[in-house]
Amino acid sequence: MTIVRPALIGGDRDEFRPAEFAAMRILRLADPLLPRRYRIVPHERIARVLLEAAATAPSGEHIIESEAITAARG
Repeated sequence: MTIVRPALIGGDRDEFRPAEFAAMRILRLADPLLPRRYRIVPHERIARVLLEAAATAPSGEHIIESEAITAARG
């Protein structure tokens, strides 16, 4: 089993969430200054990391933290 724990999932959505919208704006501006664990993680990257883990991870429980997701290639 693989668990991913992204900080904030980036991407477009149909539903408008004002607090999330404000947080995304602030985090995008501060991105170069933030540690990887607090950066916005694009939903495509999360999906890619999950697919890779499903294909290559040994059995057992694996937790992938946000900084590892943002460091992933792509």
